[in-house]
Amino acid sequence: MKFVTVRELKINGSDVLNRLQGEDAIITKRGKPIAALVPIDEDTIEEFIIAHNPEFLAELSRSYEEYRRKGGADLATVKRNLKRRRE
Repeated sequence: MKFVTVRELKINGSDVLNRLQGEDAIITKRGKPIAALVPIDEDTIEEFIIAHNPEFLAELSRSYEEYRRKGGADLATVKRNLKRRRE
């Protein structure tokens, strides 16, 4: 895992990205971690978005709890609940 400062990223952004070549990196500011850069491509972008979507993760958690209480929640119910929350 590589570490990159905000300053270095700001000044040499393209060079830093080329140097990382698909590796994970931690972005630091004044020696403290503030963000992460992770490689992503067309095959993994959808998984990344879903895995970092707070609404989806909350609905997944609610569905899991319902599954534990009632013995299951079908996909149609999960989709319906997500749609309702967006409205």
